[in-house]
Amino acid sequence: MKDRAQLNKIKYIWAIVKDRWFRPYDDIILRFNTKAKDGNPLVWRIFVNGQENLASDFEIIGHVYSLTSKENNIKKYNVGCMGRVRWQGTKAIIITAPRPREELV
Repeated sequence: MKDRAQLNKIKYIWAIVKDRWFRPYDDIILRFNTKAKDGNPLVWRIFVNGQENLASDFEIIGHVYSLTSKENNIKKYNVGCMGRVRWQGTKAIIITAPRPREELV
C-alpha cells in the first residue's frame, strides 16, 4: 500500500513537471456567474484559452491581475492569469506562471 502511495505521488509530481516545462501556459480568466440560479453551486466562470468551464469554488496559487472585457456590450470585470488549472471535482485549483521579471521592479 505504501508503494502505491509513493507511485501516485511520483506520477502527480511528474504531471506538474511536464506541464511546467513542456507546454505553454494557459490564458485563464475568472468571472462570477451572474446568471447562476439560486441553489446552483456553479457560481464561477473559468475561461481557459477562451473555453468556458463552471466551478463551485477556486483556489489560486501565484500571480493574478485585473482586467475588463465586454460581453453583449456589457462591461465585465475579471481576474486573469497565465497558468494551469487542475480540477478537484467542481473546484478549480489554479497554479499561475511566475510573475514576469519586468513587473518585479
